[in-house]
Amino acid sequence: MATQLQIRRGTTAQMNAFTGAEGELAVNTSTDTLHVHNGATAGGFALARADGSNIATYAGSFTTLAASSTATLNTLASSGATLTGGTINGMSVGATTASTGSFTTIAASGAITGNVTGNLTGSVLTAAQTNITSVGTLSSLAVTGALTVDTNTLVVDATNNRVGIGTSSPSSSAGWGTLLEVSGTTNAGIKLTETDTANGDYSLGVTAGTFRIWDETASAFRLTLDGSGRVGIGTSSPSSYFSGATNLVLSGTGDSGLTINSGTSNLGRIHFADGTSGADQYRGYIVYQHTDNSMQFATNSLERMRIDSAGNVGIGIANPSAYAAKNLVIAATDEEGITIVSDPAHQGYLMFADGTSGSQKYRGYLGYDHNNDNLNVISSGTMKFYSGDPATERMRIDSSGRLLVGTTGPSAAGTTAKLQVNSEILSVGSSSGIFWTNRNNTVTGGTNWAGWYSTSANHFLYSENANVASIGRTSGTYTALSDVNKKKDFEDSTVGLDAVMQLKPKTYRMLKDADDAPKHLGFIAQEIEHIIPEAYVESTSVDAGGIETTFIGLTDRPFIAALTKAVQEQQATIESQAAAITDLTTRLTALENN
Repeated sequence: MATQLQIRRGTTAQMNAFTGAEGELAVNTSTDTLHVHNGATAGGFALARADGSNIATYAGSFTTLAASSTATLNTLASSGATLTGGTINGMSVGATTASTGSFTTIAASGAITGNVTGNLTGSVLTAAQTNITSVGTLSSLAVTGALTVDTNTLVVDATNNRVGIGTSSPSSSAGWGTLLEVSGTTNAGIKLTETDTANGDYSLGVTAGTFRIWDETASAFRLTLDGSGRVGIGTSSPSSYFSGATNLVLSGTGDSGLTINSGTSNLGRIHFADGTSGADQYRGYIVYQHTDNSMQFATNSLERMRIDSAGNVGIGIANPSAYAAKNLVIAATDEEGITIVSDPAHQGYLMFADGTSGSQKYRGYLGYDHNNDNLNVISSGTMKFYSGDPATERMRIDSSGRLLVGTTGPSAAGTTAKLQVNSEILSVGSSSGIFWTNRNNTVTGGTNWAGWYSTSANHFLYSENANVASIGRTSGTYTALSDVNKKKDFEDSTVGLDAVMQLKPKTYRMLKDADDAPKHLGFIAQEIEHIIPEAYVESTSVDAGGIETTFIGLTDRPFIAALTKAVQEQQATIESQAAAITDLTTRLTALENN
């Protein structure tokens, strides 16, 4: 054994370049570390300092490792060892990386602070670890019994199988047994976030007693259920709408709607119920039947109206398309119909249109004018009336206002006559008759109108508030008015034999008579005008054809009066001549006797 100790000193660079003799000591003035040489290794071997601060790697074994202050270990390899007490900061345990190596047991009498990286397998056998501030990724975590995170941030009630967020004692519900309770002093909710940013995120929760679903992307409430059970979709306040229809409110800033999707051979229904059994379950309903694409409407549990696939509407009948005019068919088993109710000062209409502008909107219509109580029937063209089976036209009112009965067009002789009847006309009842007004005068009381009417004995011509002529019902005798009570300014006529002697009776044919027609016997009015002017009639007016015409004719009563006067004059002459003859005969007889 050598008896001499040799000591050297130098910097780290000098130490690394120096190989000392075996057992030789050297002091590293850069690190204040003592090195022992073995005669072969450059730099020798550094001895540990009292505080252990220069120990980078220890590959040996020890029963107990204790440090009075913080010790820095670059690598700590252990197999089956127990670490008790102290603090281990910023190192990998088991290898150079955190992903390898494992501890069978980590026991600590105090707190383990800092970050633990890598995987922990097995169980953490302790009731509480209040100093564990964060945990990284755990492949699995099994907890037996209750779990509490930060007093009331997350609580698992293992006894009652309840989970509470924001409450340390999750409660039960009358509607549910096991549940998740989220509690907050003002707003309590759950946010659902989808990692695909192309889609929206949603949150649901309770605020002020109202449950809502919030669209995080659009910043809008999508569904609201308030404390009264009202549901709003697209609105946060369903109670703002009409109080009688707020159980479900669908709202939108644009078009809004509700879709019921059913099978192609099934029904889509909306039911209105007032009970849970029998017909009370569907007192009223709207049904769409996909088999024939019809929609049904019901009241008092019975179908009242149907719209078929062609848009035909049946009220009281299920097959409106079976009829000829099928757009709207109303069926009834009793006296029923359609009522149009209007304001007393306005009109109610049933209109027939073929366009949307001008008179196209009302080519024909029925209108009741409540202000004047008039029923107005309007047609832009001809109005036709049919009856019978098969239907046959019986009457029409054409566009010029002519009423044609039994004919479809006016006759050539009566193109302007407003009433033309191709058959007999019968007037019946206590006021029966045929009457007309004067063309150029306004009817006032009993004047300016005339007509024929009948009694049991006679047919009377009525004019100017009196009967002016009659025809016997059985004899056909014509009787003119000649009541002294209807006459005045009487004078004896002087129109007699002289006038009669000037008359020139003639036979003739009318211009429209055939050349071989029998001739008429009579007079020429123009020849009578200056002989018996009372018999001459001349009147100018617009005729039934709308043409101004002068009518010239003769009336027979002045002829009768003139003939009567002529007979009277002749009779006076005859009587005078008879008296003269008698006187002459008497004288002649007297002469003959003498």
